[in-house]
Amino acid sequence: MTTVPIEINLEFTPNPNTLKYTLNRRLLLTGAENFKTRDEAEGNSPLAVKLHDLDPVSGIMIGPSFITVTLSSQGNLRELNR
Repeated sequence: MTTVPIEINLEFTPNPNTLKYTLNRRLLLTGAENFKTRDEAEGNSPLAVKLHDLDPVSGIMIGPSFITVTLSSQGNLRELNR
């Protein structure tokens, strides 16, 4: 069995406070899930919970093979991309 490494690519969006990460793995079969708060993510998406723990994340959308993260300000982009 061959293990394929997870590839994550960063894409910029027209909104300077939103970053899009594309993956070579499927996260959802169809559709997308939005998590504006940590409470919305709790019990639904461990990944969204962890991302909401980073300040100043104000929204997360998880799609079939992408994640977008919206920040309330651009102040902590480095922390997000670690």
